[in-house]
Amino acid sequence: MLLTRQSREAKKPELNIAAMIDIVFLLLIFFMCTSSFKSVENELQSQTSQPGSGATEEEQDFPPVRVEVSVAGAGVLFECDNQACAGFSDLVGKLKSRTKRRKDLVVIISGQGAVPFGQMAAALKACYMAGVESPAFSTKGIE
Repeated sequence: MLLTRQSREAKKPELNIAAMIDIVFLLLIFFMCTSSFKSVENELQSQTSQPGSGATEEEQDFPPVRVEVSVAGAGVLFECDNQACAGFSDLVGKLKSRTKRRKDLVVIISGQGAVPFGQMAAALKACYMAGVESPAFSTKGIE
C-alpha cells in the first residue's frame, strides 16, 4: 500500500473585518460610558487681575478688599484688609458690611502655598454669601 501525500496549498491569511468592527464599537461604547464631561454649571467663575491694566477713577476711590488666607499654627487664619477674623462667620460679616456700602465690591482672595484648597474655597464661599458677585484670585506669593 502506497501512501501518497496530497499537496494542499497554504491559505493566504485574511483579515476578518467583521470582528475588527465589533471590537471598535465595543471600545467606542466603553469610552462613551466611562468618560465624564465638564458642564458649564460646575465651573468656578473667577477673574484674575491682568498686569498693566489701569484702574479707573472709581476703582481708585474704592480700593479692592483683600482677603488673605494663611496657615497659623494648627489652624487657618482669615484676614480681611489686614484685620484678623475670628472665623468664617466673622469674615462673612465683614464682607457683608462692605457690600452694604458698595454693591459692586471687588474682592481679591490670596493665600499662601501651604493653605489647603478647602480653605480657599471657604473664602470664596464667604464672598458669595456676602453678596460679592465676582471675586478674584491673586497669584502673588504662591509657590
